[in-house]
Amino acid sequence: MFFTAWNAVIFADVLNDDRYLNEILRLTADKPDAAVLMDQMIARKRRLFANDARLIGSWEVTRTEDGINLRADARDPHSLQRNPTDQH
Repeated sequence: MFFTAWNAVIFADVLNDDRYLNEILRLTADKPDAAVLMDQMIARKRRLFANDARLIGSWEVTRTEDGINLRADARDPHSLQRNPTDQH
């Protein structure tokens, strides 16, 4: 969920594309606990990492002897190929 919220905020705030953010809100509208969690993650991204415009690409969470390890690729949102006929 975190990666979805992070990327949705990037699309909305950096690329002016609200589709993914709106879809998250739609999908969680009838799930109050999930809606609160997503709202908090979206607000946290905007409050603490507003200047970080990187998208999260492929990612992996593994359990090691030392705990949990997260590996994620950062992507430049402006490098994405966009459909020129897309109105968003």
